[in-house]
Amino acid sequence: MFKIFSKTIIVGLSLLPSLAMAQTIKADSNFYTIDLIKVYFLLLLFATILNRILEYLKLLLAYLNQKKPFLTRLFKILFNAIATKLNRLGIDFDEQKLYENIQRYTISLLMQLLGFVLGVLLAFALQLNVLQAFQVLPNNPTIGLLLSGLLIGAGVEPVHSFFRIAQEKRKLKKLFTELQK
Repeated sequence: MFKIFSKTIIVGLSLLPSLAMAQTIKADSNFYTIDLIKVYFLLLLFATILNRILEYLKLLLAYLNQKKPFLTRLFKILFNAIATKLNRLGIDFDEQKLYENIQRYTISLLMQLLGFVLGVLLAFALQLNVLQAFQVLPNNPTIGLLLSGLLIGAGVEPVHSFFRIAQEKRKLKKLFTELQK
């Protein structure tokens, strides 16, 4: 059952870019190239997969930490540092609530950092270079690979936002060149 469902999702995801381009792009538009569409699709695919894996890992880490608190030392160090700072500033706080928030946010921070690291490793391993697809900085692939990895690690929404911003910038650049003629 799960195998059929996952195959259906992969096939559906592979059809989305071509379907979206067929519905939204004008015939004379040169913004979308095959390389750009491939990079966009792969960034979205890997960002989604990595996001799901990290969500499950975050739940597993929280569960394991309840059973055998292996992150307790880190939580206590952070708690003492924050509590000392709050006491120095004269701010009243609930110790239990502060400790729970430190636990929750520390696990979230660790998962985000792990996402960035895995995203960068994935981008380097697969040579996903978003800047090369945009034909920006073609002589220095490292920056494009790092940016691609950070986008993968950050999740799906930053990938969408990056491509929306890039599309708008490209439209403005085209408009300015037409106005200068």
